[in-house]
Amino acid sequence: MNRHRGPRGCCGRAPVFPAMACENVYRDVCGLHLSYIFQEPVVREALKYKPKPGDVFVVSFPKSGSTWMQQIVYAIYNDGAKPKNLRDFLQKSPFLELVGLEAMENMPRPGAIKTHLPFNRVPYSPQAKYIFVARNPYDCCVSFYHHTRAFPEYRFAEGSFDAFLNAFLRGKVDCGDYFDELLSWYDHIHDDNVLFVTYEKLKSHTSEEVIKVADFLGSKYGEKLRNQPKILERILDTISAKSMAAFNDEFRKWTEKAAEMTSSRVDEVNDKMDTHLHNRSRDGVTWRLSSWRKAEHVQCFLRGKAS
Repeated sequence: MNRHRGPRGCCGRAPVFPAMACENVYRDVCGLHLSYIFQEPVVREALKYKPKPGDVFVVSFPKSGSTWMQQIVYAIYNDGAKPKNLRDFLQKSPFLELVGLEAMENMPRPGAIKTHLPFNRVPYSPQAKYIFVARNPYDCCVSFYHHTRAFPEYRFAEGSFDAFLNAFLRGKVDCGDYFDELLSWYDHIHDDNVLFVTYEKLKSHTSEEVIKVADFLGSKYGEKLRNQPKILERILDTISAKSMAAFNDEFRKWTEKAAEMTSSRVDEVNDKMDTHLHNRSRDGVTWRLSSWRKAEHVQCFLRGKAS
């Protein structure tokens, strides 16, 4: 994959920025806050894509579970069979903003198109289906921090978590504002062609949520899983953390780092996150972060007048 590494310094070397100057690796592309990992011509093409009837989109903010949901959809469509290899998976589950229009037109179907776009920018059709995966902002931020440090394109290998947290809360990370994107999709939670799920419930009630996804993809898929428990069992094995780690070693590494971070800095980060969420509540949204993180499955945020 050719990746544009952004502006160059003298002698063709990439400039070295201080920790929080990681923002210099981002720019505006058609109103989207994106890093140079995303090539501008590809993004512009991707935004012009016209969904075909029956297209399925897997949508999330980065590090919220979209790759896992892609695996779930792939497994449902293929009776629990694993991808032959990474190329097979990426051809049937292409990343819209990363690979562009041609890959969408040529992808084998049925499959799922991955995107991190907010509702008002996603290629939309009432004949397409959209699965939005939400992850609580705390764990999403921690995971995204390690992701950003791991990729040299972000020039943030030595960046501090506090610096990243501040950027995250200001919407100055790759793909922009977590809260704006989440709420853009939450406003459509009752649309017939939108399925809104949380990473936390996927993790704690996997079988139940897989069947819900299967029903959404088509009644024949849900009925098959209810009538043929061995297929459901095979799907659950295919999408397990163990299988995912074997298929994608980076998934395992980032999961371990996120788990380590959440146990060591929970109080400090929660204070900052709660303050930010309190401010967002003034916009008509009430957040229940602690319940969401504990996967207690109460409504994790509410539209309407904040109490």
